[in-house]
Amino acid sequence: KNKEQKQYIRAIIENDIIIATGCPGSGKTMVACGIASEKLARQEIQKIILTKPLVSVARDFPAVPGGVDEKTLIFRHQLEAYFSMFLGEREYRKAKELKLIEFIPLELMRGLNFGDDDHTCWVVGDEMQNADTKSLKCLLTRLGDNAKIILNGDVNQHDLKTLREDETTDLQYVMDKIEHLDGVATVYLSESFRNPLVDQIEKLI
Repeated sequence: KNKEQKQYIRAIIENDIIIATGCPGSGKTMVACGIASEKLARQEIQKIILTKPLVSVARDFPAVPGGVDEKTLIFRHQLEAYFSMFLGEREYRKAKELKLIEFIPLELMRGLNFGDDDHTCWVVGDEMQNADTKSLKCLLTRLGDNAKIILNGDVNQHDLKTLREDETTDLQYVMDKIEHLDGVATVYLSESFRNPLVDQIEKLI
């Protein structure tokens, strides 16, 4: 929709690790899901891992019954909605049943590896402003030869209980540490495509 999103798409295509930050409604998640959907549909990649920190905006989030799938439903809802929109409901359900698209909470990443075989794997991480440095390092060091990791988050809108001493998020800290590396790209999206009231609320609260 704008030059920023075109820059984001180019960064995704040309790099192995991409971190996108920016305001709500700027397309951080939608663009990542759209490009990943296109690549999967064209069979240019064979696996998509979706992940997200299980952090709630509420102070005390009530216990949710069921297994991991039931407990994480609310956290993965928007990601699944985007893939369903881009692929179509039927194709998305089929890809999910075949585990071509799989949601794994960020907290359960330890011990996994992405793209170490002949299958190309893309990881799409959402709301990463709510991840701590340890979890981000764990995720990024899962990167294999045939993998790509796309992370996004709004560093100004987090639900973390604590921040770093300089009042920044761990996502910002990790970006600052690795953005100079070859194969790593950072992108900032500043234009919101939500209701114009969103921009006003962001400035006032």
